[in-house]
Amino acid sequence: MVVLSVVGDYFTDLWASIITFFSNNGMEIATRAILALLVIVGGHYLIKLLVFILRKAARINDRRVDRSARAFVINLLKLILNVILFLAVLSIIKVDLSGLATIISAAVLAIGLSIQDVIANFASGVIVLSTKPFLTGDWVEIDGASGSVENVGMLTTSIITIDQQRVNIPNKIVVNTKITNYNAKPTRRAAITLPFAYQVDVDQVRAIGFEIINADERILRSPDPAIVIDGFDERGVKISFRFHTRTVEFWAVLYEFNEKLLKELQAKDITPMYRKYQIEMEK
Repeated sequence: MVVLSVVGDYFTDLWASIITFFSNNGMEIATRAILALLVIVGGHYLIKLLVFILRKAARINDRRVDRSARAFVINLLKLILNVILFLAVLSIIKVDLSGLATIISAAVLAIGLSIQDVIANFASGVIVLSTKPFLTGDWVEIDGASGSVENVGMLTTSIITIDQQRVNIPNKIVVNTKITNYNAKPTRRAAITLPFAYQVDVDQVRAIGFEIINADERILRSPDPAIVIDGFDERGVKISFRFHTRTVEFWAVLYEFNEKLLKELQAKDITPMYRKYQIEMEK
């Protein structure tokens, strides 16, 4: 009974202390709580408004601002504004920010050591957006993956492959690997090389190639198309068909040229060389 009495007295005194605290400071606490709530709600909608305005402004200047860079900057700004809002609320409710800063500094150091790759990817994303080795929509090859650039995020770069698969590549790999950008220039050269026997009539093959080239208006006349002997080997002579097209039309022109060239060679009874294997079986 004595123990229960002591415990009861303790909680009675604690409750009395809480009542006394709120009686002396209740108005200030209520005022700060209401003000903090207003700042949270108002700040939330103000941030949404600022982000909306920025997105609208970026769409107006869509030709001058890459979509990936636009999304990256807006998301980063949104994060910074939310951090500022959080600190403002802590200040209103009188949280000791000096002590919090010490805790945050220690936490940042500890977390930074454990998420070095995340920080490296973020910094690399900034480098990619500032150096602009490619733009959204460009067809690129990065770290063995080929596709159209969909987005440069804070941590990864997303590309869409020809079979509509999304490949996410860490930004630090993008920065540290070779990048081939097939859309960097407005024009692109096609080079189709075929091996023929040494007995082939080179002038006839060249005439067939130029006939196809001259009939396609999408093939540029400058630089001049060329059909040249590209080399020799044990099987025969290599003939290369070279021409330039607009980058956006490259694949369509190349595929059609290949098909027409094959049909014309077949019609003239000209067959490119291919490897032959002779298998001898012992009885």
